Amino acid sequence: GEEHRSLVDGEEHRSLVDGEEHRSLVDGEEHRSLVDGEEHRSLVDGEEHRSLVDEEHRSLVDGEEHRSLVDEEHRSLVDGEEHRSLVDEEHRSLVDGEEHRSLVDGEEHRSLVDGEEHRSLVDGEEHRSLVDGEEHRSLVDGEEHRSLVDGEEHRSLVDGEEHRSLVDGEEHRSLVDGEEHRSLVDGEEHRSLADGEEHRSLVDGEEHRSLA
Repeated sequence: GEEHRSLVDGEEHRSLVDGEEHRSLVDGEEHRSLVDGEEHRSLVDGEEHRSLVDEEHRSLVDGEEHRSLVDEEHRSLVDGEEHRSLVDEEHRSLVDGEEHRSLVDGEEHRSLVDGEEHRSLVDGEEHRSLVDGEEHRSLVDGEEHRSLVDGEEHRSLVDGEEHRSLVDGEEHRSLVDGEEHRSLVDGEEHRSLADGEEHRSLVDGEEHRSLA
């Protein structure tokens, strides 16, 4: 029941231990934890749904955005739409490029300090941007793009195919006919899923996982 993913130098760590999920990125850290509280995400025909039960509050204090979702959050994707409903309270924070997301007893925190986050859903299209290290996500006709200026990340979903790239340490992920590939240039990570088989490798600090 445990999953760990790590990328050396710009580390990504994901662990699933007894219902707990952690994700971290060293230097611009992203942390997500699920502890005694639940988050559900589902993709049905590429649509992600977010529902906010009861109450949502957003505030900007010195460039800081606070969102609190009372009661329950669930996320589902149905025909390209994202649905989120939160148990109790949600907060997200970015401080000096650092994003922390924690779900502890139904509580998630998200905030942006000195770096603005915009999310818009218009006709199935979602855009997210972070000023000074901009992140852009768009969902148009099943296609998703994510970009980070200065270390740009692109994700595209076109006809079941997903590509992710990071300029200067490029990461590519492709999903074609049930096959997934992930690569990181200079510390390369490869993941392939073909006929029930999964391979993961990290060059220089190599990680291998195979499922056959």
